[in-house]
Amino acid sequence: MLGRFKSILLKQWDKFVPVSVVKSNGKVPWMSYKAVKLVRKKHRVFSKYKDKDHLACKRASKVASCEVKKAKYNFERKLAENIKKDTKSFYGYVKGRAKAGRSRSIGLLVNDQNVVVDSAEEMSQEFNKFFSSVFTKERTGEVPEANWVYKENSNGLNDIDITKEKVSAKLDKLRDDKAAGADDLLPRFLNSIKKEIISPIVMLFKKVLREETVPNHWRDANVVPIF
Repeated sequence: MLGRFKSILLKQWDKFVPVSVVKSNGKVPWMSYKAVKLVRKKHRVFSKYKDKDHLACKRASKVASCEVKKAKYNFERKLAENIKKDTKSFYGYVKGRAKAGRSRSIGLLVNDQNVVVDSAEEMSQEFNKFFSSVFTKERTGEVPEANWVYKENSNGLNDIDITKEKVSAKLDKLRDDKAAGADDLLPRFLNSIKKEIISPIVMLFKKVLREETVPNHWRDANVVPIF
């Protein structure tokens, strides 16, 4: 049922959501008004003398270069200071500057037997093997027992009341600037069709609780190794 619901949403996305290509304006994010002004002055001076070794050209180039470096430093410092309030801008800038952030593709791997691994399944198994090797090993003998929160003869989680109001409140908390997850559904898209999908979502969650099963689609996740 969940797979069919997701398939319908993606078909509507392809059919009705327009696609536009956002072109870069070529502007450097840290360039201040003063830095732009001095760079333009440098170009005007060079156009006048046509000699980069001319004293005036050297002076204009030096002043412009210093101001550009100053503007870049101030821009990066402000990003670092505001990282707790605006993480998106900080990591977006870092990703754009880092070579590793320009491609999310993973190349060939070499396993413990020095054998080249090239298939997606084998590479995911190798990463899983490494990740599991560095997990924290808990001392199970010292794990405290959890207190039983349900009374006797209680239906437990089946008592949860899933309503349209609760689903609507959760959808309202989705951030439109976030990317899609493993389901390829953008939060902004889900927010825009909130009224149309509330009832199906309520039905889906009630069905999951009633049948006591977790859909396979909910077990999918995008895992990106950090080199």
